This record gives sequence, structure tokens and C-alpha cells, in this order.
Amino acid sequence: GPSMIQSENTLPYARIFVNVNQDIIGLVDFVKLAQDVVNKQIKEKEIILPPGYYISWSGQFESEMESRRKLIPALIICLAIILLLLYLAFKSFSSLAVIATGIPVSLMGGIILLFLLRYKFSTAVWVGFIALFGVATDNAVVLVSCLDDLFKEKIPKSIKDIRDTVIQGGLLRVRPAMMTTTTTIIALIPVMLSTGTGSEIMRPMASPTVGGLVTATLSNLILVPVLYCWIKERQLKKAQ
Repeated sequence: GPSMIQSENTLPYARIFVNVNQDIIGLVDFVKLAQDVVNKQIKEKEIILPPGYYISWSGQFESEMESRRKLIPALIICLAIILLLLYLAFKSFSSLAVIATGIPVSLMGGIILLFLLRYKFSTAVWVGFIALFGVATDNAVVLVSCLDDLFKEKIPKSIKDIRDTVIQGGLLRVRPAMMTTTTTIIALIPVMLSTGTGSEIMRPMASPTVGGLVTATLSNLILVPVLYCWIKERQLKKAQ
């Protein structure tokens, strides 16, 4: 017989340990597939559980699901705080909307790089996205602030004036935006290429930030000036 009888919540139990190669399949995906197979076999009577017996999935899977449940509210709160701070800084919903375009674009870039590197969604990945959302709007904030200052110095009288001013502001901020993005990505490359202890967590955490920064920078340099110009043109037409 067994050397000792293990129990949890006053119930005896037997553990079955499984090691999952997460480079091939994510932990949550593996458990869901295993649950489908086991439930199917129980339904088809291939596995017969005696009365009072049941199967529960625990270990790292349980910890992962608990972390995800906690991270979703944290992600929502993080986004809400970012948007609130942006509104308080610019006091304008139109400026907020222009700057916030970098968030979904950065999300898309992060997901694309995860797909290319074949990383599975995990707690580390979601933490990486939270960090990404905080830095994805930096260049847009600098650009919109610069454009606001230029329009305060010279009030536009025509659509041509608006476009010339937007182009001027965009040219002034191309180099700072590229330098900020480049230095951040260079700093994260050693993390993405690391192979030591803890690298299995740090690599997926850094990847969304790198991918998201690339697409967010393109958005900030192309989409933000276009949207800003469009809003100013509409305001001028209404004023006339």
C-alpha cells in the first residue's frame, strides 16, 4: 500500500504529474485539450469514476488561471488611468482620441511578434502588454504637444496653413521619436535573446513591447499627424 495517505480539504487524493513542453503548446491550451479528452472518455464510459470520485486540474494551470483572472481587471484599470492622465494633460477629447490610436496599433504589433516567435499567451505576456500600453503613447504625446504649441504661436487661416504647420511639427519630432523607440528596443534585445534562468518568463514579457513599439511608432509618425490635421481642418470649416 502507499507509504502515506494524502488529503486536501479533508478528502484523500492521488496526484498525476505531467510535464508540458511550453515551446510546443501553452499550458492552458494543453490542459483544455486534456480536459476535452478526459471528459469525452468519461461520457463514453471509457473511464468510469466510482461514486465520490472526481477529477480536478491544479498545479501551474490553476496558478495561471488565477493570475489571468487578476490581470484582466489590472489591465482595464491601467488603460483607464492612462486615458485619464492623457485627458487631464490635454483637456481635449479630440487630442485624447488622436493619442489613444497608438494603443490598439501597439496591441496589434505585439500580437504579430508573438505569433512570429510562436510564443503562447501567458501571465508574462499580459504583463508585457501592460508595460507596452504605458510607453506606446509617449511619442504621440510629444508630437501632439508640439503641434499644440505651434498652433498657439500661429493661428491658421486656411487649410494650407494647417497642413504646413502639421508637416513642420511632424518633421521636428521624427528624430526624437525614432531615437526613443530605437534605444528602447535595443535595451530589450538582450532580454529577448537571453537563455539563462528565468529567460522563459522574460522573453515573452519583452516581445509584446518590442513588436508594439514598432507599430506604435509608425502610427505616431503617420496616423497621428493625419488625424490631427483632419480635426483641425474640421474645426476651421466650422469656424468659417
